[in-house]
Amino acid sequence: MGKVKIINSTFELALRFLAIMRICTYPLSEYRLRAYSYLCIHLSDIEDSSTDIHPALPYRSSLFMATQEILHPALHILLTKGLIDCVYENAGIRYKITRVGCQYIDMIQGEYKQVLLEAISNVDEIFQSFTDDYLRSEITAKIEKWGSEFDNEYILVSEEYE
Repeated sequence: MGKVKIINSTFELALRFLAIMRICTYPLSEYRLRAYSYLCIHLSDIEDSSTDIHPALPYRSSLFMATQEILHPALHILLTKGLIDCVYENAGIRYKITRVGCQYIDMIQGEYKQVLLEAISNVDEIFQSFTDDYLRSEITAKIEKWGSEFDNEYILVSEEYE
């Protein structure tokens, strides 16, 4: 039997997407889902005063980049289970939670879920009124710094400082 990967997996991303759609009751683009998924756990990368719900890691910008690879498999899980629907608009395909999806996410209990939903709400409060293009420009301008606070970490672990 192979290893089961839960952290940063397709399943985790699907659940986070479902939580995002539970809070954001309007149809969301793929890019906004990816952005919100990252920002709800690392909001301080965009807004300095915010507290992250996951620890700051070196090269964490790669977490955002990796969601592109598992985006469609995560959406496929949600679509095939009837938890979300496609909404066809002039701007493209968007995704919206179904009644069954709401019931599914509501059944999940725990402190982490409550913290996550609050973080999603904070992200949406900041970015809901902005376009996807604006959100993309904000992320593009700042992504290279996400994790760069660890660039000089090697100095602290060098023999010279022991």
